[in-house]
Amino acid sequence: MSEEILAIKGGLMWDGTGSDPVPNGAVLVKGKQIVDAGPAKDVDIPKEARVIDARGKTIIPGLMDIHVHIFQMVGPLDYHERYLIPESLQLLYAVKHARVLLEAGYTTCRDLVYPFPEYTGRDAVSLRTALEQGLVKGCRLEVAGVVTSTASHLDVIRPHPLRYMHITADGVDEVRKMTRVCVREQVDWIKTTTTGGMAGGPTNDPNYRNYTPEELDVIVDEAHSFGLKVASHTEGIVGCRMAAEAGIDTIEHASELDDDTIDMIIRKGLYTTPTLAPSYYREVPPKEAGRQTLRRAPPGEPEGRHRGRRQDGHGHRLRPRVPTRRQQLGA
Repeated sequence: MSEEILAIKGGLMWDGTGSDPVPNGAVLVKGKQIVDAGPAKDVDIPKEARVIDARGKTIIPGLMDIHVHIFQMVGPLDYHERYLIPESLQLLYAVKHARVLLEAGYTTCRDLVYPFPEYTGRDAVSLRTALEQGLVKGCRLEVAGVVTSTASHLDVIRPHPLRYMHITADGVDEVRKMTRVCVREQVDWIKTTTTGGMAGGPTNDPNYRNYTPEELDVIVDEAHSFGLKVASHTEGIVGCRMAAEAGIDTIEHASELDDDTIDMIIRKGLYTTPTLAPSYYREVPPKEAGRQTLRRAPPGEPEGRHRGRRQDGHGHRLRPRVPTRRQQLGA
């Protein structure tokens, strides 16, 4: 069976290389490969090609989102009801989200684990394989397995019944073994945590470290020995500095940074993932309103992670120090 030939032509084409956009551009796709792109007059489109008229639109490369939680349930479910959802249903949500992401233009995503499924990455690897084999349609997926400590962000954020599963690792020997368990499941990344976060109790605080430098060094060393990279949930400045010192490849959130840590990240060739979030949410208006409205996030919902930040001497925007839980409670 011959591969389908698809031509997208007539739109303003932006190729993402830094070149100027091309008016009346065209992209020629054969099967799963782009075989030509440029001004429409220079692209030879076969007669048998299926043609999409993109006049009045913009043609861009596929987008990437490198911090998603594809197993997360969304919709009308009550927050507490999510705790009762079986892993099999979570997997079906993930299948749906992979398709929705692709339809929205995201061709590659990196899943960094939702706190309710198992943490070795087994289910995510199964979804990645199904996508690669064409069993389901969706974006390309890179997936992670988790190495996290007792009382860490990815431990206490889980519902109480799930905290007693054997998914935490403490001490250099345990973190080395847990990293190898995730590698055995054939994940693409190892995810860990260097600080707490924003939910799950008093120990889940952005200013509290989750691992010692020795434990982080072992996680990075073991992952790199298998050719995998490491991502870490990191918010407070102590955790950001520890992540950079350990050589963690992508520092997720990186909510607090100082000059020395920024210099270290640049010098070591590491990356940060800002995970910017909106401070306002679009409401679905009543039909009679005839327009959409915005509302500020109510108390208890996060506003933007990076709202109200200041700049340092490098022009980087910094978030003010997050108060501890005790400070928030006035203790």
